Amino acid sequence: MKLKRLLAWVLGTLMALSLAGCSGGKDTAGTTGGGTAAVDTTAGGNEAGDEISTIKISYPCLVVTPTEEGTAEAENAINKYLEEIGEKVRIDLDPIDGNNYSTQVDMQIIGGENIDIYCPLTGMDAAVQTNKLLALDDYLNDELAGAIEVMGEDFKKNCEFNGKTYALPCYKGSVLVYYWVCPKEIFDTLGIDRASIKNVRDLDPVLAKIKELYPDMAAIAPSIGANGAGNNFELARVLAGVGDYEVTNLNNGICVVGDDRTVRNMYETDYFREICDIAYGWNQAGYVVKDASVVTDANFTLVEAGRAASYIIGYAYSAESVEAMSLTKADPYETVAIPLSKDMMSPITLTWGIAYTCKDPAAAARVLNMLYTDEFVLNTLIFGVEGSDWVDAGTGDGSILWPEGKDMNSVPYTAALTCGIIGNQFKMYSMEGVTLASDIPFMADNMKNTKKSPVFGFAVDIEKIKTQTAAVSNVIAQYEGGLYTGELDPDVYIPKLLDELESAGMSDIVAEAQRQLDAWK
Repeated sequence: MKLKRLLAWVLGTLMALSLAGCSGGKDTAGTTGGGTAAVDTTAGGNEAGDEISTIKISYPCLVVTPTEEGTAEAENAINKYLEEIGEKVRIDLDPIDGNNYSTQVDMQIIGGENIDIYCPLTGMDAAVQTNKLLALDDYLNDELAGAIEVMGEDFKKNCEFNGKTYALPCYKGSVLVYYWVCPKEIFDTLGIDRASIKNVRDLDPVLAKIKELYPDMAAIAPSIGANGAGNNFELARVLAGVGDYEVTNLNNGICVVGDDRTVRNMYETDYFREICDIAYGWNQAGYVVKDASVVTDANFTLVEAGRAASYIIGYAYSAESVEAMSLTKADPYETVAIPLSKDMMSPITLTWGIAYTCKDPAAAARVLNMLYTDEFVLNTLIFGVEGSDWVDAGTGDGSILWPEGKDMNSVPYTAALTCGIIGNQFKMYSMEGVTLASDIPFMADNMKNTKKSPVFGFAVDIEKIKTQTAAVSNVIAQYEGGLYTGELDPDVYIPKLLDELESAGMSDIVAEAQRQLDAWK
C-alpha cells in the first residue's frame, strides 16, 4: 500500500509511552523458546550468521488493549513476513494498557528483565543517567541508517546527550494544532460565527451559550492527565503556542518564555497564572464536568456519551481531517473543529531507544529501524491483520475501515490509537474519511515553517539535581490537577505551590538548568 497514516488520538500534553523488549519468550517462526541461542551482549550484537533473535516489543495501547488471540495473530503475520524477506529477527508483541505502561516497563528494566526497545517516560536524559539506555552511535550508519535518512539530522539532535545519541524521536507531525471540537448538531444551534473564535480567550461566550441551551451537559470536557500528570483543558499547550506566550517546557517545572533564553520557574510566570485563571473561570461558571480533576473518561468519550458538549485537543492534522475523524466511528457524527493555537517546533521528548538490559542490541536496532521504514511491520503492529482487524475501504486510495459490524472495541486486535506515537507516522494507513493527500503537505509545511524554539535540541541533565527534581515532582502532583481544571482558587493555591516548590529545591533546578543552557549556547 501507499504511504498512509491513521487518525491519532494524541492529547495536547501527550502521554509518554514506551516500546520495550528483548530476547526470547515464546516460540515464533524460526526461533527456539529461549530466543537466541548464544547472543553476544557487546555493542556488536549477534554476529552469528544463522542465529535468529526474538525482539519483544512492549508498547502502550490507548483506550483499547488487544486480545491475546488477536495479538498472536498479528505477531504471527509479522514473523511470517520477516521469514519470507530473510530477516534474522522475529518479534514478540506485548501490548500494555497505557495507564500501567510506565510503571510496568520501568520495573522490568530495574528488575533486570530482558528489554530491547523502549521509550523513557521520564525523559531520555534521566534514563541515560540511571543506566537504562544504550548509546546508539555504533548502529546509526548501518542498522539505523534507514530511520536516520527518513528523519534527517535535525530530528536526531533531540536525542543527543553528552555527545552521544541514545534514542530516536518518534517521527510524526510533531507540530500540533490545538482545536476546539464540538458536535456540529450542537454548534449549529448556538448562533455563533465560527470565524469569531480565533483563540482560547474567545470561548467564554461560546461556553456560556452552550450552558444556557444545554444545561444537562458540561460545556467543555477535560483531557485525562498522563503518567501521573493532572487532568487539564490543554490550556498549557494552547497558551504556549506561536503568537502567544511561546513557552518551551524543559520539564521538572522549568521553561523558557519567548526568545529569552532565561530558565524560569514555570509556576511563577504570567503564562501559568493565565492558564489557572481561565480554568478557574470556567469551573466557577459551571462550564466543566463535575470532579474534572479526577474524571477517568476521555474527553471525546464524554462528548459521545452526551455528558459534555466540547473539548480541546491537539492534532498534527488539518481541521477538515479532525472533523472527518468522527465520521469513521461505528456511530458517526459531524463535528466542528476550530483551531486555537499552533505549537512551536520544540524539543521532541517522545523517543525510542534500546534498553541497557538488551541481549542483542544490533538486532534490536534493526527492529527499531523497521518501525520507521517498513510499512508492513509498522502497520500490522498498529492495525493488526487484514480481514480480522481491518478491511480495505474500497475507495481506491488504500484507506481502511473496521470490518463490517466491528469497531475498535470489538476487533480482536488494534493499537490504532497508538498511531502517531510509535515509529514513522507517515507510513501508517489511514481510515476512510481522513485524507492523506491533504494532510501530508499540511504536516510537512507546519514542521518546516513553524517558529523553532530558541532551545531546540537542548535537554537538561538532572544528575546533579536528582533529589530536587524528585521533590519538586511530588509538589507539582499535589496541585497541578486542581489548578489546571479550575477546582483550586489561583489566588489561594499558587502562592502555596510556589512556597512548597522553593522548599523542594526549585531554585537549584533553575540555576543548574541555566548553567547548562549557557554552556549549550
